[in-house]
Amino acid sequence: LPPIFSLAASRTSSHLAIGCEDSTIRILNIMDDELELIARIELGGPGKVRALSLAWGMPIEVPDVTSSSLPAHFATPASPYLIAGCSNSTILRFDSPSSLATGSSTNSSATVWRMLHRMTLDRLKGEQTVVWAVTVLK
Repeated sequence: LPPIFSLAASRTSSHLAIGCEDSTIRILNIMDDELELIARIELGGPGKVRALSLAWGMPIEVPDVTSSSLPAHFATPASPYLIAGCSNSTILRFDSPSSLATGSSTNSSATVWRMLHRMTLDRLKGEQTVVWAVTVLK
């Protein structure tokens, strides 16, 4: 494992997200007293973007979203998601695959996580805004 910049345990204590120096976030299954790599999220080229802070968000049961006047991309996620504060002036949200929500494990590190939202922060005097901490509120 390359040097680690950030760690976050899921709210269900079943998964661990690790932000690494090589511009990746690794998702590990930590159930049954084992560490199993289930996903590797690429943020950029090696060493270009680092996830300096991580936080898990849980899905919230919402009645009927079809009657909502909000666009579909504002809908509450149906599975856990991960927020990453990065070294390149961005905050990213990754939606997990449905297998993570159901608790089923895959033996493959090819599990697909989708980046759904990206927030770009201002630069000050040409310098990147480093996001040292993120959290998810209920």
